[in-house]
Amino acid sequence: MREGSITARAPLVTRPRLALRRLRLPGAWADRAAAARGFVLFAVCVQVGLTVGLELMLASRRTGLAPLLARGPVPSWLIGPLHGIAPPVPLHRWALDGLFAALLVGMIVCYLIALAGARHLSARTVVGAILIMHAAILLAPPVILTDVFNYIDTARLGAVHGLNPYTHVAADVPNDPVYQWVTWHHMHTPYGPLWTLGSYLLVPLGIAGSYWGLKTVVVLASLGCVWLLWRCAQALGRPAVPAIILVGLNPLLLVYGVGGFHNDFFMVLAVLAATLLVVRGRSGLGGAMAVAAPLVKLSAGVFTPFLLLGARRRGAALAGAALCGAILVATTIAVFGTRYPGVKAQVSVIVGPYSIPSELGLIFGYGINATTRHVVAALLIVTVVALLVRTWRGADWITTAGWAGLAFAVAQLQPMPWYLAWPLPFAALSRSRPLRVATLLFGLTLLINCSPQQNLFLTRDLGLPGIGPDAGRATRALLW
Repeated sequence: MREGSITARAPLVTRPRLALRRLRLPGAWADRAAAARGFVLFAVCVQVGLTVGLELMLASRRTGLAPLLARGPVPSWLIGPLHGIAPPVPLHRWALDGLFAALLVGMIVCYLIALAGARHLSARTVVGAILIMHAAILLAPPVILTDVFNYIDTARLGAVHGLNPYTHVAADVPNDPVYQWVTWHHMHTPYGPLWTLGSYLLVPLGIAGSYWGLKTVVVLASLGCVWLLWRCAQALGRPAVPAIILVGLNPLLLVYGVGGFHNDFFMVLAVLAATLLVVRGRSGLGGAMAVAAPLVKLSAGVFTPFLLLGARRRGAALAGAALCGAILVATTIAVFGTRYPGVKAQVSVIVGPYSIPSELGLIFGYGINATTRHVVAALLIVTVVALLVRTWRGADWITTAGWAGLAFAVAQLQPMPWYLAWPLPFAALSRSRPLRVATLLFGLTLLINCSPQQNLFLTRDLGLPGIGPDAGRATRALLW
């Protein structure tokens, strides 16, 4: 009898404990979610702080990382308002390069944490971080290169001196006040006529006004890309916050692309505008914009056929493309004639020792020569054609366009870190996880191979083979 009573009462004792455990479980998950949310938010804040610190360091030191400040006395309007805020810390060049690389790697770690925990971040937080970092970059000097003055000099060749930038070079007008900051002394502009004509609008602002005006419009173009990416994600019914994190917080695009004030963002802006029009069913306008994008920078041409195939009404898209193309080509010929360097000037003038084609050429014993270039070009053509066939047969055109952009960037003989802007927006909009992973891995190769600091480390410290001055000149002459 006692045993029966004990057996009967036992469930009454254990059930409340089970109930308490069940009640505590959601609280534990809530604590973990709050901790994860705080950790991801902290990572975003750290990335913002590292970006601001990096820009303060660049603005306060005379270093090759900010080459405009390394050439001796410069006017105050070129230095910017951030100069002198950070305390001057005496560092050897290699120590400074190491600090730059460490800050960049720290930003990348924070970026990957933000990507992994995107569900814990609000749109307001992500947009705020993007705006703060863009503002800091705008106020700092250009990073690594001086392309901003190459753009200004090209504009002044046409608007001030009446010379065609597709047939004349900066060395034709060495007395122009911009010439002292120019690095393309004997190179025709490799960019499209829409970009060239648009740059003429900055010339009336003067040199200082052109400098800050160009920096401002590049920053606005980058923010415009983020906004269009948000709208494209909404139109496709896909999460918008992870998409803008993938692109808007990417350290390589921020530091090298926006920080170098490169015009690739205008090309991407046109491509994303065409994408939004196509996704919304405005096929005619989408086709017109798809043709206009390559006239900003010819690299956008790799996306044009995918945009036309992805349109709901391909006939309307082709009609819009034909009409817009005819108008723009006629305008280009009327203003600049028929001389347009295009791809040859963009991908053949500079050959780097650490591009993927260069590495493969060295592995298979070809080196970096015409054979390597021809093999890479053939593989690129086959890849793009195969992707177009897949798109024609019904594959997701956004995914195939992303793979095409990635293949085109990988095939460059001198890839630049901001070339990641070509495939990354499509990787952000696509449902293909392999595309996103491959694009991020390509970004890792750009970090290792293309950064001037990493190149110096690879050649001087590790003794890996590179291209010397004589080999570089011979290779460029061969490719030309």
